[in-house]
Amino acid sequence: MKYSIIVTGYNCEEYAKQCIDSILAQTEKDYELIIIDDASTDNTLNIIKACKSKDSRIGYAWRETNTGALSIRHYAVEHTVGDIILFVGLDDYLEPNALEVLNKYYEDDKIRMTYGSWRTPERTAMRVKAYPSEVFKNKSFRTHKWLATSLNSFKRELLLGVPREKLINPNTNEFFTNCTDLAYSFPCLEQCKEEEVAVVKEYIYIYRNNHKNTTLNRLGTVHKTEIREVLRNMKAL
Repeated sequence: MKYSIIVTGYNCEEYAKQCIDSILAQTEKDYELIIIDDASTDNTLNIIKACKSKDSRIGYAWRETNTGALSIRHYAVEHTVGDIILFVGLDDYLEPNALEVLNKYYEDDKIRMTYGSWRTPERTAMRVKAYPSEVFKNKSFRTHKWLATSLNSFKRELLLGVPREKLINPNTNEFFTNCTDLAYSFPCLEQCKEEEVAVVKEYIYIYRNNHKNTTLNRLGTVHKTEIREVLRNMKAL
């Protein structure tokens, strides 16, 4: 079972090494690591290069223009070789057993994607619930109160089955620049049956929500709310 871990970030010099080290320290070793710097203006790229020089498992690229995580992820997915793809923010990090825990869920051949619980570095935890059966039956993920936004992993074929137009903001004709986890989660969930989705209960993803260069903090809560409503109102697959 091979994982492709796609890491994206912008101006994450304070946290980049911790993120990369947490992936290199995984107890499950069957993975590729792809890091893409989104036109950072600080020392992020140099930190990535320094890590690469010490570990050949790291592949990296950078963009000259800031385009946002969703655009990068869409590009990177097509260049992966893993069976399962995991998205990680460069300002976040993983517990050392994260891939090992995911393996337990993917031992069930029916599973095509996961989402799950997370915590902050300060150990504030968010327990995520499973969608009710009725939501799967009606494909009403976009209007349900629960949102599958964290610890997203996907079978590669599932991500490749998402039409590009589902990732495009109809108001701008560009990739969504906020709520990027939702932008991929909704169309993936809409391709799945209930028994094909697993909710990860373990806290293996550490989400840093106070980083000044997160999309939320750069663009604001109002922008996030507006984008979320656009995503909610899009037609299901």
